[in-house]
Amino acid sequence: PIIATGGPTDDSIAATIAAGANAITWTPPSSADIFRGIMDRYRRGLPYEEE
Repeated sequence: PIIATGGPTDDSIAATIAAGANAITWTPPSSADIFRGIMDRYRRGLPYEEE
C-alpha cells in the first residue's frame, strides 16, 4: 500500500489518489484557525454557521 499526504486542497488530494495512493493522511485545521473564522464572522455581525 502507498500512504501519502494529500496536500491542502481537494484537487491536490484527488491528484494524489489518481497517482496511485491507497491511503491519504490529512491534518485538520488547528483550533486557532477554526476560532479565527468564527471570530471574523462575529466581528462582521454574521451568524455562526457550521460547515
